Amino acid sequence: MQKKKHNSTSFERWSIDAVRNSLGLERIKEHPSLEKWLQIKPILTTEDERIIKHHQSNLLEHIERWNEQELQVFFIAHILALVNFESESAEYRPFMQRSLTATIGDIRLTGRVDFMVATGYGEPRQPYFFLHEYKKERGIDNDPLAQLLASMVAAQSLNDSPKLLYGCYVLGRNWFFVVLEGKTYSVSNAFVASDDHLFNIVAILREAAEIIRKTVEAKIKRDRKAA
Repeated sequence: MQKKKHNSTSFERWSIDAVRNSLGLERIKEHPSLEKWLQIKPILTTEDERIIKHHQSNLLEHIERWNEQELQVFFIAHILALVNFESESAEYRPFMQRSLTATIGDIRLTGRVDFMVATGYGEPRQPYFFLHEYKKERGIDNDPLAQLLASMVAAQSLNDSPKLLYGCYVLGRNWFFVVLEGKTYSVSNAFVASDDHLFNIVAILREAAEIIRKTVEAKIKRDRKAA
């Protein structure tokens, strides 16, 4: 029997029109899960505030000339370091630049994910949170939201993967938070890292880590009861 051919498209080649037309996604203005996620209020220590302000100052000085790797290493990595995305029991942890592939109908989604939090030890299994960053604030040649959504759809199709996924993409100093549930997605307004929004960004990322912790712990309890 001849194998069925699939149209293979890497995440970086997706546009928002293709995501909507080929993958059937629909954007909704207000999503309860996104609204609840974003409502978290910053609760920061004096040390947290000192660290955040230091890296914010660095961002303001260099953002116009940083390339993607520099933005990632000199700023985004330090903000992510303020968030504990790794479970004490090693049930899940952050992964960077890992491959993800899924087949949906006749479409094969594939590519590398900049940053994701997923179950797994050596390799990611079930992703829960994605981050995609892009250095430019103007004149980008590709679509970071579409890339993020394509990777989230790929993860959503994996066995036992949660149908509600959280994500974020970064355009220079602007951070956008995203939820995908079923075939609907919602995107926040920009949180600007060069002003007081940076405190909110850290709080929202920490809330994502807490959501993942509760979700994974609930799944473990269900699996134990079913065993």
